[in-house]
Amino acid sequence: MSLKELKRAEVLGKMESQGLTNEQVAQILGVSKRQVQRWKKRLREGGSRDCGMGTEANRRGIGRRRSFGRGW
Repeated sequence: MSLKELKRAEVLGKMESQGLTNEQVAQILGVSKRQVQRWKKRLREGGSRDCGMGTEANRRGIGRRRSFGRGW
C-alpha cells in the first residue's frame, strides 16, 4: 500500500471509531462525499485491501485490456 492508501484506510477507520461524517472525511482527504461512500462500502465488503487500490479489474486479478501480453 502507498502512503496515500494507508492514510485513506486510517481516516476511514477513525470515521468508524470516532464518528466522523462522510463530509468531514471527504474534506480531510480532498475527495467527494460520494467517493467516501464508495470506499466505505468496499471497506465493509472486502477490508482495507480493497479500499481504493487500483481499478476494480486489478483488484479482481484481471489484466489490463490494452496490455500487449507476454509475447512482446
